[in-house]
This record gives sequence, structure tokens and C-alpha cells, in this order.
Amino acid sequence: MLRTKLPEITVKELVERINNSDELVLIDIRRENEWRATGVIEGSNLITDVDFVHRLNSDELKNQLINKDVVLICRSGNRSGRMTNYLINEIKLNANVLNMYGGILEWKRNGLPVINPNI
Repeated sequence: MLRTKLPEITVKELVERINNSDELVLIDIRRENEWRATGVIEGSNLITDVDFVHRLNSDELKNQLINKDVVLICRSGNRSGRMTNYLINEIKLNANVLNMYGGILEWKRNGLPVINPNI
């Protein structure tokens, strides 16, 4: 089986799109303790990876994501990469799903701001 490269967005590209007021759906799939420990990107939807998979079984969440640019965020890009693959190849979500390369660690390495989550 051929492995295709996952669609990704770099931190720099994401910042440009945010600054251009592009309509994006940011979903941080880390765990609550990770959100608290490192902060979150302002505007991110906080849905743990486990909850995200369960909520995808409902049409409500799928309908909210259809035809949107969806950016998945985790700590280092691994979990969000797997989730990106799952959404594209298993769920076949009709959206432009992107993995944020390097995750929140890359975001912070670039000195970009985070906020404390309201959870």
C-alpha cells in the first residue's frame, strides 16, 4: 500500500491565515491536563481525541465541519496527524483537514502566544 503525505499546515502558514482572517476551525485534540500545562491557541475548540472520535459519530459535529478548513492540533503533530488520516481516509469527511506540523510545541518554539483554557 502506498502511503500518501498528510495534508499539513506549518505554524507560519497558520499564523498568516489567522492574520488574514481566513475562516478556520482549530481543534486542539490534546487532553485537559495538556491544555492546562502548555496553554492553547486562542480560538481553538478543545475536544480531546477520544471525545472527538465519539462526537464524529453524530451528524451534528460532521455537519459543522463540512466544507470548512479544519486544523487539528496536538502536542507534537503525531496524534493530530493520525486523526487527520482518520478523518480523510476512514470517515471521508468532506472538509479540508490539515495537521498542524509540530503541534503546540512548534507553536511555542516560535514564540507565539497561548492562552489559559477555560475548562
